[in-house]
This record gives sequence, C-alpha cells and structure tokens, in this order.
Amino acid sequence: MSHHHWGGRFERPVVVFTSDQDWAPEWTCQALLDTTATRGVPLHVFRTSPSAVLDRAAADGRITQGWHPNFQAGSSHGATPQEVVGYCRALVPGARTVRSHCFVESTQAWIALAEAGVVADAQVLTAAQSHLEPMAHWTGLLRLPTFFADDTFFTVRPDELELGGVIDALRAPGLKVMIFHPATFGCNVPSEAWYRGNHAAIFGSTDPSAAFTGRGTQQVFHELCDAIGEAGIEVVGFEALVDELLATADVDRPVVGLSRLPQPTGPR
Repeated sequence: MSHHHWGGRFERPVVVFTSDQDWAPEWTCQALLDTTATRGVPLHVFRTSPSAVLDRAAADGRITQGWHPNFQAGSSHGATPQEVVGYCRALVPGARTVRSHCFVESTQAWIALAEAGVVADAQVLTAAQSHLEPMAHWTGLLRLPTFFADDTFFTVRPDELELGGVIDALRAPGLKVMIFHPATFGCNVPSEAWYRGNHAAIFGSTDPSAAFTGRGTQQVFHELCDAIGEAGIEVVGFEALVDELLATADVDRPVVGLSRLPQPTGPR
C-alpha cells in the first residue's frame, strides 16, 4: 500500500453532504430531504432502521445510501460484528459505504465490513479541520475523514452557533464531509441541552410542532450552503466521490477472508 496524493484533487475545497439516520421520525427525514433538494445538494444517508420515506427517496434516485451500524453493547442491530453487519445487509442490500453509530469501531467490525463488500467509510470526525484528504485503512477501505457534524457543533457552540471559524476552514483546501442528522435538522436543535431535554418529544413526534423556533441547526445548514455558493466551492455526491477515488487510488482493495487472520488476544 503506497502513499497517494490524489492528483491534487483536494488542493481546493470539496464538499460532501451526508446524514446519519439515527432512528429519526419520518417527518424529520422528509424535512431534510426537502431542504437538500431545494438547495440542490446531493445527500448520502447512512441508515440505521426501516424508513418508507428514505426507501422511496433512494428508489427515486434522490439520495444514495450506506450503513450506520450500531456496534455498541446492547445494540438492537446485533450482539456481534457479524450480526450487526447481517442486519445492515438486510436493511440496505448492496450498500458499500459505512459510518458507525457514535463512531464506534474495532478491528473485528472493520474486518466484517470489508468482507461484506464495504469499500469506504466516513468514520473520523475532526473539529472542522482544513486540508483533509482520504486515507487508506489497512483493510483496504477508503477512509474519508469528516469535516463537520451538526450535533458536535451545537455541543461546543451552544445557542450562539457562531460559524466564523468553520466557514474560514470551509474555504481552505481539503475534503469537507458534512453530517446533518434528520432529527436535529428537522427539530432545528440549538444545543445539546435542548436536545436532551426534548429527546422524548422529538422521537415521539409526528410533525414540526416539536421543532425549536429560534436559531438552530436549520440556520446553520443554510448559512453553510450560502457560504459554499458564495465561494463557488465544489459539491459532490458521496458515492460519486468514492467511485472517483477508487478509480485512481493506489491502495489495496478489501481482502476477502480477513476473518481467517489471527484475532487479537487479551482481556475480554
């Protein structure tokens, strides 16, 4: 596996919009789909659970999809990496991209994903870092580091949600993978405290009455889109970028049979 500079592909900013479903109410999924369509940005959704709204959007070619497996203890997806991957395969057959719930990962999980045909992840979340480029994971997966996530942003910038530094970094060279969650977007969440205090109402809701009415995640999304447009920054689809990178990458492809390798030993 050799080093790759991607042919100067990321000497200018390249933006990619993604979403983690996180068992969100259907109306919040629809709200995010409607807004990204209105803004003309392609959206890639990492799926956790059944959703007629997202299934229709995928069937109509309005979104692309990947897996959002929950590898945490007590997961409804399964008790082992193989069970979790099996759940994801049944939920979104043929998906080849992943970001795990809460960014949980392990050697065993990534071996199982590689053996299932996953070719790329968006797993590493940065603090709006500039000059990001894809990395090559040892399993052969392309790892596209993530630039921005709505929930971590409103956690560290509660209420005022000041975007100055993020926009400066957005204009700098590098890959800019964004995360917007349907529930936090649809409910216009302004802070971690508000989200936690309204969690039950959000996930029991069937309409926008659960949404925050002040400055929140929706305004952040629109301001970032405005900044992208004003700066003329390229926006690409996640799957399209993965195809492009795989066609040029000087890295090994995922290896079938990795589970036959010796497994780590130690305390269990």
